Amino acid sequence: MLYESWLQAETSLSKAGEEIEDLKGRISEIDKANALLRAELDSLHSRKWVPFVLQLIAAISVGIGVNILTAKDNPIYGWLFVGISVILELVAFLTVE
Repeated sequence: MLYESWLQAETSLSKAGEEIEDLKGRISEIDKANALLRAELDSLHSRKWVPFVLQLIAAISVGIGVNILTAKDNPIYGWLFVGISVILELVAFLTVE
């Protein structure tokens, strides 16, 4: 009777050890997935600033371009600044997507 109890305890202990190893493997997989998600989140946070800066430069550029266009001294530079601002706005829009 004592030997049977010992065998039951040994089998349940070995099953518990196997379950612990399985759970350690799952924890390792979850940690890897968590690290990947954190890296992706960090890259998304850094990508948020790029469109903002591009749109800010584009707004300043269109302001300078309109100012030069209305001065009528040299309208080609005004159109150049407006064109640059349109291109920057398009790049900012595409970086968000």
